[in-house]
Amino acid sequence: MEEAIQLASELGLNNAVEDQPDTDDLIARLQEIRPDWDWQETIDPISLSCEIPLSNISQQGIYNRAILIAAERSPYTKGLESELGMLQSVDESKYKNTCLGTWLSEYKNEAKGPDETQLLEVLPLNSEQRQAVRQAMSNQLTVITGPPGTGKSQVVTSILINAAWQGKTVLFASKNNQAVDVVETRVNALGPRPILLRLGKNHYQTKLAEYIASLLAARTTDEDKHQYCEHQNIHTQLQQESEKIDGEFQKLIELRNTVDQLEQHVECIRQVIGESVFHSFRSLDTKGLLEHQKNLHTAIDQADKYYQPFFVRLLWAFISKKRFLKLKQAAKSFEQIGSSIALPVPKEEPNQATIENWIAYSEHLKEHTGYILKIQEYFTRLDDLTTSLSLEELNIRKR
Repeated sequence: MEEAIQLASELGLNNAVEDQPDTDDLIARLQEIRPDWDWQETIDPISLSCEIPLSNISQQGIYNRAILIAAERSPYTKGLESELGMLQSVDESKYKNTCLGTWLSEYKNEAKGPDETQLLEVLPLNSEQRQAVRQAMSNQLTVITGPPGTGKSQVVTSILINAAWQGKTVLFASKNNQAVDVVETRVNALGPRPILLRLGKNHYQTKLAEYIASLLAARTTDEDKHQYCEHQNIHTQLQQESEKIDGEFQKLIELRNTVDQLEQHVECIRQVIGESVFHSFRSLDTKGLLEHQKNLHTAIDQADKYYQPFFVRLLWAFISKKRFLKLKQAAKSFEQIGSSIALPVPKEEPNQATIENWIAYSEHLKEHTGYILKIQEYFTRLDDLTTSLSLEELNIRKR
């Protein structure tokens, strides 16, 4: 411990924050003041050594290398540890019937789905913010997190407004006075009368008295009632339009995901059949293909002796010639289609000696047809996506 304290002092780590040495200076200084340490390489963070792989080094010492160590990060900051320590000294009776008490008692409270009650959107919300507001209105405990600038104040404001809209009372509290001031200003600026009453010391008491006095003196006029009904109708119309656009958002996202999945699948097919054949399948008449393919498959099955019932096999010598002729006719009808899909029919005459080749062709054709249908589905979905409004255009409509 004494060595560590002395080293920290010599390196300047005890200096004020603005006088703390840079990392490069720190390392250079460390090698200078401790020359007796086991330095195996000259330390230079800008030019790391890579002569011998780290895995081949067996001699103990200090090397000019960089390594990455994966470790679990503690979820507790010093501030959080301090606050949790303070909570330990609070009597349980003071928070037993609160959300905090429910959480600390490890009560398994099943989260409800988001409340589908129509929201009063006094501020523009994206889908995630809207979901957060709905969750907060329906669940006993909702945690909303996010870095600065992600709209947490908008979410809090919307929760307070919607709670008031539904006739609920809310205690909004924070250990940060500025955060409360921002939300209070934003909420009360939305209308002619305050909704959120700001409690606190000093000048907050005077402002609270003014709020209460103005509320007590306020009277509802016929004009107020008329404006209320008018704005309520406008809000209902906008809400319906917003829900319609949200539905289009969801469909567009699902369509994008479908196209992405199909694109990954058909990319493998593209590698197998080639670029030109791949694009030729886009405008192929699949209805005609499937109809002729079915006839050809049926003819091949009927020409396969081992695919027939017992009595047909028993009389095969008498009926096989007719079956092979039918297969030849079906193959003739399929020739042009087979060439168009880069899978020409076999050249040999259908007979008992060549039937295995025709059966193999039938299996290959089934696989090939599957490729074609998947490719056409991909292009159809891609066309739908191309002709749809973009997310940016939907956002403009949403505004």
